[in-house]
Amino acid sequence: MAAQIPNGRFYELPPIALGATLGEVLIPVLDHVEELVSGTDHPVEADRFLGAVLFTDVVRSTDLLAEVGDNRFARLLGAHDRLVRAEVEAGGGTLVGIAGDGTLSVFDGPVAALQCAHRIIRSTSTLGFSVRSGVHVGSVTRAGPGLTGMTVHIGARIAASSGPGEVRCSQAVRELAVGGDFDFTDLGRHRLRGVPRQVQVFRATVGARPAQPALPPRPTVSDRAVLTMARRAPGMLRELARLADRRNKAVRRPR
Repeated sequence: MAAQIPNGRFYELPPIALGATLGEVLIPVLDHVEELVSGTDHPVEADRFLGAVLFTDVVRSTDLLAEVGDNRFARLLGAHDRLVRAEVEAGGGTLVGIAGDGTLSVFDGPVAALQCAHRIIRSTSTLGFSVRSGVHVGSVTRAGPGLTGMTVHIGARIAASSGPGEVRCSQAVRELAVGGDFDFTDLGRHRLRGVPRQVQVFRATVGARPAQPALPPRPTVSDRAVLTMARRAPGMLRELARLADRRNKAVRRPR
């Protein structure tokens, strides 16, 4: 077939890696097609960038489905998807994809991703959903409308290890999120499925901000008048206080 195509060449691609996504399989094929059509090499690094990926997933969604029924669950899931999209866009991120009750979003930095994760957990709880999430940062590759790469894979596995209402992240996220008003709890090194090395995982919680000292009450006009009298005529103020005390005693005296 290659011999029958003008300027055609035969390429034997390497075997498909176990667990590869459809996007990862098609990228080298599309690169060769683009090179044939355009006559120029595909810039391999053009679709790679540094990003923070956020995965969310509804916990025990099957139990909720059995409880509320198909129709009610479909409406709740639609409302969940709209809430997630609104929160992601409000945080400056991009909702990359929705698969069932799970979502993938990407942000420019990990602080925005962590903040969005906590907002999604709070907002979707009003629908009766319990959501877990995971955040990782690293180099990702665009594959059509989706994202691929080990960063995406690790982020998904971190989210899968989270509990209900929990936000977990990698050590890279923790190091880059300094000053983001988050507290991080070290959960130790985890062996995540499909990841060749162990990953240090942290729980990210919103840090408690120090309470602002209460401002003293502003003095009223009467307060300022009394203070002025106390400075200028302390004897008169003492006499007024003595007369007021005498009047109060007279009022309380039984008749």
